[in-house]
Amino acid sequence: MRFSSQEDFIQVWTRESLVIKAYYFKFLWSPWFDPRFESSIAPLLISLPNLPLNFFNPDYLKSIAGVIGRVLRFDGPTIALSRPLCKYNARVCVEIDLLKPRPNRIWLGMSAGGKWQKIIYERVPKFCSHCMLRGHDNESCRHLLPPMEKREKT
Repeated sequence: MRFSSQEDFIQVWTRESLVIKAYYFKFLWSPWFDPRFESSIAPLLISLPNLPLNFFNPDYLKSIAGVIGRVLRFDGPTIALSRPLCKYNARVCVEIDLLKPRPNRIWLGMSAGGKWQKIIYERVPKFCSHCMLRGHDNESCRHLLPPMEKREKT
C-alpha cells in the first residue's frame, strides 16, 4: 500500500480492520509479519438453515455464530426478516481460521431440550498450509507436487 501522508499510514497501521468499497479487510500486524505469507484468518458467510424465528434476534445470532468464530456482521435480510421463501435461513459473517476444523452442526438448547443446528459455509476459500497462500490447497500445491517430468514417467 502507498499512502499520501504519514497520518494515513499511522491510521491504517494501528487499525485492526478496515472496509474499503464494501470489502472487509483484516490486518494482523505483528513483529513476525511476513508479506510473503497470507493470513489463514478470513471472513466467511455461514448459513443456519431452518433456524427457528425466535433465534433471529441479533443477540441470539451473535451467541450462536460466536461458536464458529468472531461475528463481524449480520446479513441485512436476516435481521429484517425479509427473506420469507428461504425457510428461515439466517446468514452471518464470521471471522474464522481456515486451518482449523469447522463444525457442520452445533447444539442449540440444554440437554434433551434442544436440537442440532446445521451450519453451511458459503464459498470457503482454499488455503494451503504448506506455502501459507490462498487460492489452492495442499493437494494442488506446486511445491508439494513432484516435477512434471517425474509425473509423466510414472
